[in-house]
Amino acid sequence: MEIEENDTLMENLSAAWDAVESDEPVIDDEPATEEEPLAAEASEASEAPEATAMEASEEPPAEVPQASDLETPPAGLPPEAREVWADVPPAVKAAIAKREEDYSRGVKMYADNAKRAQAMDKTLAPYQQLFAMNGGPQNTIPGLLQTASVLQMGAPAQKAQIVAQLVKQFGVDVRALDNALVGQGPPKEMQQQSELDQMLNQKLQPLQQQLQQYQQREQQEQQQQQQAVQTELQQFAANNEFYSDVRADMADLMDMASNRGRQMSLEEAYNTACAAHPQISKIINGRKSAEEVGRRRTAASSIHGGPGGSMSADTTSLTAALNDAWDNAGRM
Repeated sequence: MEIEENDTLMENLSAAWDAVESDEPVIDDEPATEEEPLAAEASEASEAPEATAMEASEEPPAEVPQASDLETPPAGLPPEAREVWADVPPAVKAAIAKREEDYSRGVKMYADNAKRAQAMDKTLAPYQQLFAMNGGPQNTIPGLLQTASVLQMGAPAQKAQIVAQLVKQFGVDVRALDNALVGQGPPKEMQQQSELDQMLNQKLQPLQQQLQQYQQREQQEQQQQQQAVQTELQQFAANNEFYSDVRADMADLMDMASNRGRQMSLEEAYNTACAAHPQISKIINGRKSAEEVGRRRTAASSIHGGPGGSMSADTTSLTAALNDAWDNAGRM
């Protein structure tokens, strides 16, 4: 079999050589490969409508974070991921940074909604008793808005009906209402009651003002304390890398210490929480080991000079001392 294959190979080579010398193409008897259908598909793809290319070109390019933004790892990553951020490929860094940016944008949107809700709660706070008597804000506010809408934009008959319902629902004195409508004062007995109320309010007004002053002063002191604590926490977070990772643990440690009658500082709580955190403690210990190795290498590199340099000086000094001792001994 090997002899036949060699003969066939030699015949093919000879035929190819003869074809080259005679400038005749070599005819290959093998069947056509699948390259022709692929070429046809490529030509069909090149003849695709220009609209498809235009649609593709109109798509806005994805925002790629700048290279400077990729130097610092995102704060949302865990400590072990931030530690090896420098070794992450740039494409992966860009994808992670973009995802963190999208997440931060969503958090900001929810934070803005929360601020609006807080502002609404602050506006409705003085009427909590009214809401409690009527089943909560969800049952009170729609009715009030509906009443105000009819009184402002409804027909005269609708307005009269709403007023009649209010008179019955809230027990409005009809005579006082009639006097108010015609511009007269309330009935005599109501005037006497009103005068008593005014006298009582005048007597209580100094006490109420003093109470308001105390409340305002207490609120100001609380706001100042909160602002001072917030400023201290911001400075501490800026100077301590793993604060965002262990702040919950720090709060627990400080609460436990406070319950035991001991004041724990932020620095102590931070160091204790970092030491108890398995990942962060591993990172800190690894950094300390690397720093120790670096110091030893620096100390070793500071010892310079040729081989045996210092020993040569010592040997010369020793030889001179021996010669002096020998000379002195000969003289004696």
